Amino acid sequence: MPPMDKVQALRAKVARQREEIAALKEYFSSLFPEEYMVPDSQFGVWIRQYGFDYAIIGFEEAAKKINTVNQAIEEGVFDKKGKPVEVEPWNRLSLVKFASWVMSHEKKKGQ
Repeated sequence: MPPMDKVQALRAKVARQREEIAALKEYFSSLFPEEYMVPDSQFGVWIRQYGFDYAIIGFEEAAKKINTVNQAIEEGVFDKKGKPVEVEPWNRLSLVKFASWVMSHEKKKGQ
């Protein structure tokens, strides 16, 4: 491929990734409160490493998990003996790790 074609192809790839990042960021912000928002660079990592579709799956699974954790915190969780079990609230890092794990797991299943 001639050098100018490579340059144009790279620019097209960057433009596509910017559009995907904007769409993922919008979807992410519709699922999670502001305190969970990650930098644009994290969306770029997810797109390059796992792909757009797997990122969406990761977000949706993380939203379910956070909801479950928050309900457990509000309502309490008890072991078989009725003793309260401490549930740690999620933070941004917890979300990134879980969503990334889901993306990786789903991508491996798809291969």
